[in-house]
Amino acid sequence: MTDFEFIKSISNVPKRPVESTVKGDAFGRRAANQDNGAHRPVFTTQALPPWEHEPGTPRNSIGWKMGTGAEYWQHFKGWFTGLNSEARNDYMRAHPEPEAWRGFYGSLVAEA
Repeated sequence: MTDFEFIKSISNVPKRPVESTVKGDAFGRRAANQDNGAHRPVFTTQALPPWEHEPGTPRNSIGWKMGTGAEYWQHFKGWFTGLNSEARNDYMRAHPEPEAWRGFYGSLVAEA
């Protein structure tokens, strides 16, 4: 899936305005995080690596840099780097990096 196809697949712009239930301030701005993170992924046991979560989205796609893809990436990174060394090594053996994602695990640990 190309970046264009990915963006097109997630773009669902209505033909007419949709009434919002979120109220803004006097300037029409909305308060950040009004849903208290309810839309964010929560990993309670084990998360899928990005290439298994969205197999059609390449590593350097804009889909991982903004929106729900960026949120997934950040939550995965926090979850993965929070594992102890043994659990991390077990996870990497169970979910080896495909060729296009070589160095991914190392980059997460280096950034932490």
